[in-house]
Order: sequence, then structure tokens, then C-alpha cells
Amino acid sequence: MVTFNVNRKAQGTIEYLVIIAIVVVISLVVVSILTGFLSNGSEIDEKSSQISDMSNLLAINDTIAGEDGNGLIVLKNNDSETITIDKIAVDDVDHNFSETLPFGSQKSFKVEDITSCDGTKKSYTIKIYYTSKNGLAKTADFQTMTINCTPVVTPAGSFVEETSSEEVVLDDCDGTATDPDCWSSNINIEDIVWSTNDYYENPILTNANSETDGQYNTDIIIDNFSTGSDYPAFEACANLDEGGFPVGTWYLPAIQELDDADGVVSGFLEEMYWSSTEYSEEQAYAYDMQFNGSITEYKDTIYFSNNIRCLRDAVN
Repeated sequence: MVTFNVNRKAQGTIEYLVIIAIVVVISLVVVSILTGFLSNGSEIDEKSSQISDMSNLLAINDTIAGEDGNGLIVLKNNDSETITIDKIAVDDVDHNFSETLPFGSQKSFKVEDITSCDGTKKSYTIKIYYTSKNGLAKTADFQTMTINCTPVVTPAGSFVEETSSEEVVLDDCDGTATDPDCWSSNINIEDIVWSTNDYYENPILTNANSETDGQYNTDIIIDNFSTGSDYPAFEACANLDEGGFPVGTWYLPAIQELDDADGVVSGFLEEMYWSSTEYSEEQAYAYDMQFNGSITEYKDTIYFSNNIRCLRDAVN
């Protein structure tokens, strides 16, 4: 009996020590985890910020910056419509683009001559300027982002390069900044109608029928027929303010001007574009940038909705 009691007490002591050891190990693990959390708080904040950026309607999915002064920004369109990327500002320096970004797609944009990224990481302020399919100018401000550095930025796959802020577009432009005849907007406005008037119930002949002078056609519509919302294609151009050229300096191009621009102007989609040239009470000319030819289509919103690209006359 005495021997039995001694062994039982010894066994109880060992179990007690084992429990204490387990508690000590768990405590050390908890302290280690908490210490790691506290020391890496800035990294958690950075990752949370990146997750937030990726959930925006316009998201930055990836970035890299180089010692060579170049950077690469991968943008994804989470919005429900196609948008046009007009400008990316890095540390308040503008980098101009004219690139459509369809819903759900992502593209890599290369920015040049940024501050050299000569360490492991560097912080940059980034703003994205873009245009909705209805011609509304919008901004996505990502504020300060911490970007990984690399010696040289070498994009893997295709990427979008910067464009000049203004583009010479027609054959009779001499290509200089001092003596252009016509210039193109960098904005593709998609899914817009020539007129909202029902051609069957209310046919209207406007006589905006010049095949070569879009400014003439636009003036006729704006001065004599538009009430502010019933000729959307014309009103979008007449109200455009872009590249330092204010409202009133842009117009909807005539059919021949679109024909002249085909193959000369970059940035057109392979889709249909409205001209300002009227064909009849019911129809107007449009130009097919995919098949390189003109066609007549009904003006109103019931069946047909095309794109537009505004021009301006630099002489005026």
C-alpha cells in the first residue's frame, strides 16, 4: 500500500510539470506572434491599402519602378462599362494616354521619366484620369503607393506607351505644333446616338449635310435644333473641354473628315463612328473603322448607337 501511494504521487507531479511546460510553450508562441504583428504593422497597412485599391472601379493590380526612371502600372477596369484612360499622373507629373479599357480587362501602362527608384521600395503619388463611355471625365486618386524597385523596367508582354497630349490627324496637317489644320480629341465616346428624335413619329430634316465641313454641320444643329439633350453626338463635341481647348472649339466631323482620318489617326476602335453629315430625315452617315467605308444608319436611339471622336479646327 505504501509503495502504491508513492508511485501515484510521483505520477501526479510529472503530469503537473507537463501541463506547466505546455502553458509556457503556448505563451511563448503567443508573445512571438504578437511581437511579429506589432513589428510588421506598416506592412499590414500597406497590404490592406493594396487590397482596397484592387477593389476600386478602376484598380491598380500591379506596379514596378526602375532605377532607369521608367515605371509600369497595371490597370484593371472593374466598372460595368468601357472607359478610356486619358492620363496617369505620377508625383504630379502627367503622362498622357488614349487607351480604351473594356469592362473586366487589364492593361499595362508604361510611364517614363519618373523619379528613379534606387532602393528596395519607393513611394509615389498616383492619379488616374479617365473618361466614361458617356464622355464624363473622372479621376481615381490612389494617393501614396509604395512600389518595389528594379534596376531596369522590362515589360513582359504587351504594354501601352505614352502619347503626346495632342495628335495631328488629317492628311492636310503638316505635323507641326504651330500650323495644324485639324486636331483630334483623344477621347472615344462610345454608345451614343446622333439624335433621340423618333424618326418614325417625328422625322426632322436639319440640312446638316456637308460631307467635308463638320464645323458647319455642328453649328447648324447646336444653333437651330439642339435643346441640350436631343442631339447627344453633337452636344458631346460642342461641350468638350480637352487639352487646353475649351468648350465651343470642338465639333462632330463630317463623313469625309472621318474618311481622311482613317489610317492616319491612332486610337480609333474597330467600330462604327457617327459623322455629322445628314443623309435624310431618318438617317445620317456613319463610318466603319473596321471595314473602312461609310454607311447610312437611323439617327435615333431605338436601334442604333455608335461611337464618336471629336475634332477641332486649330485655325479658328
